[in-house]
Amino acid sequence: MVYEPSPQPVSSAEPTRDSFRNRLLRPSLGKKIGIAFLLFLGLTAGNLIVAERLYDGIANTATIINESGRLRYLSQEIAFRSAILAYEKRQDSKELGQLLAAFEDKLGKIEVSVRQLPPSIESETADLSNRLRGLRGAWRGYRSVVDMIRNSPAEIDAVVAVKRLDLLAGPMLGIADGIVNELTRASEKAHDKVDFILHAMLVAEAVLILAIFLYLRWKVILPVREISRLASQFAAGDRSARINFKSRDEIGDLAQNFNQTTETVGKLIVGLDVGLKVNTALHRAAQILQDERRPVGEVMRELVLMLPSAFRNPEKVVARIVYEGETLVTPGFLESRLRLGADFARGGSSQDAVEVFRLDEFSAEEAPFLEEEQALIKSLAEMLRSYLGRSRAQLSRGRLVAIIEATPDFVSTSTPDGKLLYINHAGREMLGLGEEDVTRYDIGHCYPEWAGTVIMNAGLPAAVRDGIWMGETALLRRDGREIPTSQVIIAHKAEDGRLNYFSTIARDISDRIELESRLTESRDFYLSLFQRFPHMIWRSGTDGKCDYFNKTWLDFTGRKLEQELGDGWAEGVHPDDLDGCLKVYLEAFGEREPFEIEYRLRRNDGEYRWIIGNGVPFEDLNGDFAGYVGASYDITQRKLAEEKALKLSLVVEETGNSVIITDRNGIIEYVNPEFSKVTGYVFEEAVGQKPGMIKSGLTTPEYYRDMWATMISGGIWRGELLNRKKSGELFWEYEVISALKNAAGVITHFIAVKEDVTERKHQEEKLRLWERAIESSVNAILITDATRPGNPLIYTNPAFERITGYSQEEALGRNCNFLQNEDHDQPGIEELRQAIREQHEGRAVLRNYRKDGSMFWNDLLIAPVRDEKGKVTHFVGVQNDVTERMSYESQLEHQANYDTLTQLPNRNLFQDRLAQALTYVRRHECELAVLFLDLDYFKNINDSLGHNAGDGLLKLVAVRLAGCVREGDTVSRQGGDEFVVILSDVTAEEDITVVTRKILHSNERALRR
Repeated sequence: MVYEPSPQPVSSAEPTRDSFRNRLLRPSLGKKIGIAFLLFLGLTAGNLIVAERLYDGIANTATIINESGRLRYLSQEIAFRSAILAYEKRQDSKELGQLLAAFEDKLGKIEVSVRQLPPSIESETADLSNRLRGLRGAWRGYRSVVDMIRNSPAEIDAVVAVKRLDLLAGPMLGIADGIVNELTRASEKAHDKVDFILHAMLVAEAVLILAIFLYLRWKVILPVREISRLASQFAAGDRSARINFKSRDEIGDLAQNFNQTTETVGKLIVGLDVGLKVNTALHRAAQILQDERRPVGEVMRELVLMLPSAFRNPEKVVARIVYEGETLVTPGFLESRLRLGADFARGGSSQDAVEVFRLDEFSAEEAPFLEEEQALIKSLAEMLRSYLGRSRAQLSRGRLVAIIEATPDFVSTSTPDGKLLYINHAGREMLGLGEEDVTRYDIGHCYPEWAGTVIMNAGLPAAVRDGIWMGETALLRRDGREIPTSQVIIAHKAEDGRLNYFSTIARDISDRIELESRLTESRDFYLSLFQRFPHMIWRSGTDGKCDYFNKTWLDFTGRKLEQELGDGWAEGVHPDDLDGCLKVYLEAFGEREPFEIEYRLRRNDGEYRWIIGNGVPFEDLNGDFAGYVGASYDITQRKLAEEKALKLSLVVEETGNSVIITDRNGIIEYVNPEFSKVTGYVFEEAVGQKPGMIKSGLTTPEYYRDMWATMISGGIWRGELLNRKKSGELFWEYEVISALKNAAGVITHFIAVKEDVTERKHQEEKLRLWERAIESSVNAILITDATRPGNPLIYTNPAFERITGYSQEEALGRNCNFLQNEDHDQPGIEELRQAIREQHEGRAVLRNYRKDGSMFWNDLLIAPVRDEKGKVTHFVGVQNDVTERMSYESQLEHQANYDTLTQLPNRNLFQDRLAQALTYVRRHECELAVLFLDLDYFKNINDSLGHNAGDGLLKLVAVRLAGCVREGDTVSRQGGDEFVVILSDVTAEEDITVVTRKILHSNERALRR
């Protein structure tokens, strides 16, 4: 019987599509975004234009400030030139006129620029205009005085004119300074206003960008995210996933296509699910039926509970399995007319069947799946039919195997080539094997060599020939012990006579053989028991005299039995131990009590060895005292170990390192006093805890896992840990943890030796900080070794290479003087050498040379480094490249002391040279001469040929004058065409006359350009 579906209408609807006209006219998402970005670009362009105009206005203020500063300079130059005219009573030069014209020009430019200032500083502009009018008025008064000096220099009082200039210059300069200050404040105010406007424009742009982002998020990101979420739901099995989003743009089309796709794919997946469930159910059923050791009832119950899951709607399906008169159903079973079923009975019976019932009506959509579900039921019935057949056969075999497993004898089967197929439980116990070891064994592994030879040469050939063989052999346990057995070997052959396999039955006859051996050895009990005993055995009679020593004793002492009997054994006892040994022995003998004593006994090589001797009284068969029997052991190694352990214990107790001993589980069994001193935990607090009691909580779990893995593998772990004391203080420890193993190689304890390295860690951190500081310094830092000949370099930082061009590899091992090249004649070098000899700080500015040969000025500071005993071991040097500073100082010195035109000493250097010459004259009581010279008609040359010609003339005259004096004399230009010559160390007036004649003679020659 099969399901009878009732047809139902299936609705279908074609997806609506926008007309071409609607698609053409609707605003696309790209158009909307494009319009938004065009607005953004327009706003940005407007902002740039406004900013440019604002900054153009501010630039005018900078121009006015610069021009105002220029006014101050021009006014000072005009005052200086006017004072020279007033004092020298000369006519105006063109230079002063040019300065006046320049001042007028700058003042006019400032007035124009003030009128062009931006409206943002309108109030300041009015004030500036007033100040400029004041400046204009002051300038008129000032200029009138200058014009008077220019036009009538011979008629005016120079002192009065200069004072009037100073009085008029003060207000004018004050007004100019006021203009600069007012413009500075106005410029700052304008900057603040421009910054405010620009920030406002940036905020407007940010708001527009935010609006564009929110629009994109609303129209694009959120719908796409929703589609992604629903797609994940659909992939996870939610076939009803649909997006409720409509929009006349591309995102709307995407949502509509998504809904149509999920609907189509959902229908396809339903069909695939049904097929997958059927295949999965068959696979699961095969797995359930594969284990034939499980009870049949248990298998049937699992199958009936699994069946509904193979159908499309498990909650609407119930199942029933009937076999051998027993009925199994699923929970809530209710028989219905809608049934799928199949029989799986064997032998013509129709009672065994598997059935599935549908509890409700089904739609036409389910009709295509009925054929697959019916096929599932039929396949399952066939699988059950096969399973029950195998189960019954297995049951019969199981009974036989149970009997064999229960027998106390060894039973096995093997292939003709000796490969084991089976060994029963008793057999495995005899051999010491596990069930999993059987298939890895050959039959030859079960016997000792001699028994294997018997079986291979006699047993197997006889069994093949006669069908059975019986004899006595032995089995070989895994631990090497032999088990004597009475054995039967049976050869199993096929109908054609071909050998299939061997069966072996063996019975343990150890008890019988042992009984026989006891009867045989009872005649000489002590001899067989003690003669080759690994320990030294002795026996004494009732008189206390020894009457037996085993072979081990005699081999140890190297003496014969006759020598040891009676009290002869005492001859080998160490003299210091003999009295004590005999006393203990005799006292115990008198009390008939066991005793134990340690003494030294001479070995066969003459060495005294520590022996521990034990003695106990024994009785004869009648219960009467018969004497003593005892055993002695060599404990020399143990005594040495005890002494060593005692020494080690003292070392551990007194060591400056912390020591912890734990068991293999990490439980503390011992800590030394240093541990308590470092951590604050006393012995009683630490024992029974784990070392984690001092964890800081700042070390990663991975670090501890690596440490533990090394420890349990038997390796030695070395490392540093940050721990916490009882007081809460953190401290660093360097730890070495090793495993302690017993004789079997099993880890029993862990030993940790720990050193407090907190101070070292702090010092290392300081050293790393100093190293980074030195490596990052812009100055070259170098270190030399003062203990080695030549004080060689042992360190340079990167700045050294940057300044000198020499890499660290090129510099190390060399003396610093290689930087001086051949230029050793420098005063600073000797100062530094003296500082090194006297071992104190030194500083000097030296000429050094780079790797490329270029010279640089090196401001070098050196300082000694002393060790803990105060001995200088190193010098530290700091180099600073001051080439630019030295060049600038040289230029300033030259400009301050030499005339820029003739390069002769100027008035300033002349005063210094004159003072030096006067000092020399007074000290040495000699004379000097000062010659004043000027050039006649020099003004005519300037006026007729120009200033360039006049400058050239002055240069030629300066060269000729310098060539007429000695090296120690001075030729100075005072200004204009005036020169002064200082003749030092004059001995007579004729010396002056000679020089003046040379000067006049040298200038009689024609001067050419």
